[in-house]
Amino acid sequence: TLEHKPSWKEIQERVDEIVAAISTLVPNVRGVHLTSSKGYVHPEDIERIEQAFITSLAKKIADLASANGGARLASNVAQPTWPSHEPEKIAVIGGTGYVGSIKAIMLALDWGHDVNAIDVVKQKVETLSSGQLINTSPGLEPLLKDALATGRLQFNYVPSDKTQAGEASKELANAINGRDIIFLALPTPPRKDTGAADTSYLEGAVRKLARLVKPGETKILVGKSTAPPATIEILKKIAAENLQPGAQIQFAWEPEFLREGKEVDDDRGEAGRIVIGADDPKVAERIAALYSDPNPASPRKKVPILTMDITSAMLIKYAANGFRGMKISFSN
Repeated sequence: TLEHKPSWKEIQERVDEIVAAISTLVPNVRGVHLTSSKGYVHPEDIERIEQAFITSLAKKIADLASANGGARLASNVAQPTWPSHEPEKIAVIGGTGYVGSIKAIMLALDWGHDVNAIDVVKQKVETLSSGQLINTSPGLEPLLKDALATGRLQFNYVPSDKTQAGEASKELANAINGRDIIFLALPTPPRKDTGAADTSYLEGAVRKLARLVKPGETKILVGKSTAPPATIEILKKIAAENLQPGAQIQFAWEPEFLREGKEVDDDRGEAGRIVIGADDPKVAERIAALYSDPNPASPRKKVPILTMDITSAMLIKYAANGFRGMKISFSN
């Protein structure tokens, strides 16, 4: 902290001192040079200079680590001035799956939220916690490592009811404690008998979660799964039947538009839109607010956020799938 108006020479000398101190921990780091046509710096320029120095130094260290084959440093880890918002505490049910893992990683890394990705398969949780992917997705594994490095992403094992019913309920309660927004990234495979979507995973998750919501608490359950629009009425009924007096669950739906092999690009804007369905406008606003402060270090493409009712959001996913199938058919 300088009490007088510092010259650029004084600023450069101070920067050189900082670099020298850091170089004792990271060998071969060179100085960061600042330039100006003013010859002096106003007090209001200090923050800009500090940010320029931090960004430049972080790049030098990352380049050095890469060149020397050393431990990979998280190039996408947020700068000290980001996130400027208070991170939302979020849980992702099915957080090690194809959709769930991408959602959890990006919420933590690109949007700066505190994310607990939950799954019933212990091996998957351990693998992702170690920084390794289960599903192949080009470019995602480095982002997984970066997200873990921020400390905002964790993977949590919750045993299934089939193995440890009592323990499962206790562990799930701990995993969602203090997390008001819960994404449901669960499979809806076709039934063997009819071919219709099997929504039993969604129904089971809503049933368990509803029983764990405390009186006076409100949880927002955000569906990511591809499910028939009528499913939402079934889920609302299940929630109402299992909630304790004074507890509340609100629903929203945010369909995914991910192409195989292009998941990272699509999540970062190539999909062209974020669709949020909610019957309560305040719920839609809260989900949309999750995407209001992107990580400046992430190459995201700005896309419109479209809000609507839940049924419309669920139907849009089917329409998008149908349109894609039609394009492929015509191409063939």
